[in-house]
Amino acid sequence: FSYTPSVTVVGLFDAGNTDKATTEYCSVSGTGSSNPDKVRTTGGGQNIDHSAAKPTGNYKYYKGEKLVVAPGESFDLSVAHSNNYSISMVWVDWNGDNDFADNGEQVVVFGVKDQKNNDPLFNTTINVPANVLPGLVRMRVLTGDAWTSDPSAVPCGEIANSTTKDFDVEIVGKSVMPTIE
Repeated sequence: FSYTPSVTVVGLFDAGNTDKATTEYCSVSGTGSSNPDKVRTTGGGQNIDHSAAKPTGNYKYYKGEKLVVAPGESFDLSVAHSNNYSISMVWVDWNGDNDFADNGEQVVVFGVKDQKNNDPLFNTTINVPANVLPGLVRMRVLTGDAWTSDPSAVPCGEIANSTTKDFDVEIVGKSVMPTIE
């Protein structure tokens, strides 16, 4: 009787989404006072607990404010608008191709277009796709005026009456149990 143990550990050093968050994403800027004042996650290995006023130019990449998640798991996301006439849209670049245009990358729309949204604090659970590769990608949170923001638009370019904030999402692999042959 003999066996050769084989262990595969999937992690950040595997071929996958290698540090995509530090490469260029489409630029975005805005105007007006709508702002995602608070962005908070729970359920990750590390979570975002962001609270800040509108940044200069209505856009900022908060490098280092990071959510750490694994494929097939979920996390809770809360976004607080700056006012009750805004909607917020959230994207995660799950495949690490430096855009937010692929199916499934817009993960939630908080609020209703063309309507006063009386509760400016919204919560939801986001499921991490089981087939996502390990690496560092971005989450983009855009809060805009409910009458002028288009929830179906890709979050790039000049977006009137909106503020956009980007955060890191680190996708870590899961260990695979040893196989016995």
